[in-house]
Amino acid sequence: MKFTHIHKAILDCMSEAVYVVDRNMKILYTNPAAGELTEYSPEEAIGAECHEIFCEKSFRCDEVCPPQKAMREMLPMLHREAETKAKSGTVKQTQISISPFFENSECVGAVIVIKDITELKKAEEQIKHQNNFLTTVIDSLPHPFSVIDADNYRVQMANAAAHEGSLPEDATCYELSHGRTQPCSSEDHPCPMEYVKRSGRSVTVEHVHMDAEGNKRDFEVHCHPIVDDSGKIVQIIEYSVDISERKFFEEHLERMAFFDTLTGIPNRTLFFDRLAHSISLAKRNRQMLALLFIDLDRFKSVNDNFGHDTGDLLLKEVAARLKNCLRQSDTVARMGGDEFTVILAPVSEPRDAGIFAHKILQIISEPFPLGSKKFLVSASIGISLYPEDGDAAGTLLQKADMAMYRAKERRNNVYRFYADTYNIKDLPEE
Repeated sequence: MKFTHIHKAILDCMSEAVYVVDRNMKILYTNPAAGELTEYSPEEAIGAECHEIFCEKSFRCDEVCPPQKAMREMLPMLHREAETKAKSGTVKQTQISISPFFENSECVGAVIVIKDITELKKAEEQIKHQNNFLTTVIDSLPHPFSVIDADNYRVQMANAAAHEGSLPEDATCYELSHGRTQPCSSEDHPCPMEYVKRSGRSVTVEHVHMDAEGNKRDFEVHCHPIVDDSGKIVQIIEYSVDISERKFFEEHLERMAFFDTLTGIPNRTLFFDRLAHSISLAKRNRQMLALLFIDLDRFKSVNDNFGHDTGDLLLKEVAARLKNCLRQSDTVARMGGDEFTVILAPVSEPRDAGIFAHKILQIISEPFPLGSKKFLVSASIGISLYPEDGDAAGTLLQKADMAMYRAKERRNNVYRFYADTYNIKDLPEE
């Protein structure tokens, strides 16, 4: 076999080891890279059989020897992985390609190209190990985690918390987590992926998802972009945290802070907040509002004669009746004990407040069936008006309170305005 200077120059500069063997597997040529791979010099390798240099002969060698097979079948064999043993005994991971060569249409030998892929295999193993590690970590997360295609919403990867078992083909994020047929779009259910694509930044939103049993749960959804080399967002990581318990306790704490624990209506704190807001709206719209201060007559005798449990039941029933007769814009609150307030916002004229106060007196005077007994109670109501009686919440409450005491002094089951001008006979009082 003859090599031209060009052939030799090409082979000598190759980084892969090159061996040329005849039909008897004797080495006819090696390039410099072959010596680096197997640690055998050309003088040691040429004339030796290939199994003496870079592989170990076995009883099956004649049957399965790749170079011999390639020469018998006169077909190349490409990228076959194998182990190549060096002179020092070091075993290297290699990739072997074999091409038979011919003289006068007769196969006279083969060219064996051996590429050292030891470091590549190590890197692949390391990547595999890292992927297995990351998969284990992600699957162990108690919260749903998924990777979503930024263009079509298809879920490309999901952990066990996001979806048990194999992902359905072409499953989208909104189908898996929300049971929807279309992407999220409403203001109360915004699509975090759209926010990420518009801003290019991470985003957090609150969503209602469906759990494995089909129950609705509150989730805090965190989305992070994954970009390609050009900076285009191609995927989005979605990580969801179930905040149902937190929301429950937040709402519970809010109710404790702003709502009366006995009756469930706003307490003194929320009353002042609502009154300040109502005053602000009334001022902006140049409207009138009325504040009613309600005190039950002789309520102490109910507690003394029938016990506080009965008294509490009576207060709950009074609160329910007051709440049921209000407009959506009005507010009823319990100030403490047997005292209630009602914010009527807006009212067209003082007479409207008087008519409403009369209505309250009527519904409270109706019997309250509690257990085996029926209780008859009455109330006294004081009324102050914005802006005539003041433009501050404290002032209006004080004057409504004073008007209530004047009503109580007059007789039970009546109302009185703070401004005596409106306490005229044509207003119903009882």
